[in-house]
Amino acid sequence: SEAYYEVQVEDNGVGLPAKELELLRRKISQPLDEEMGCGMWNVNQRLVYQYGQEAALSIRPSADGGLTVSFRWPKMDARIA
Repeated sequence: SEAYYEVQVEDNGVGLPAKELELLRRKISQPLDEEMGCGMWNVNQRLVYQYGQEAALSIRPSADGGLTVSFRWPKMDARIA
């Protein structure tokens, strides 16, 4: 939508089973733990911290078989910043 900026990265790899994909989605929104790498978690936390709950990192199956990872954040009026 015109109210958001969005960046998508898509691959055509093997993807993830639905159960693992849901687990990954939950992990990026919870506090960091020793079992998880910090890359996607860190991006998600920074988006939410900077732009609020409307900003997000999302992970979904790709039409080509892999995954699509996207992040979006609301456009801000430059006069407010």
